[in-house]
Amino acid sequence: MKANEKIVLTPNLFIAQGSHKQCYFHPQDKTRCIKVAYNPA
Repeated sequence: MKANEKIVLTPNLFIAQGSHKQCYFHPQDKTRCIKVAYNPA
């Protein structure tokens, strides 16, 4: 994966969410996860 390559997170990659972050499996490496900050307004 290149530094400027986009990562597309789809619903099937979703793991869980907390108060301020959602966690997804990395699309190319299932041993990694991606945490995304969000505002649950």
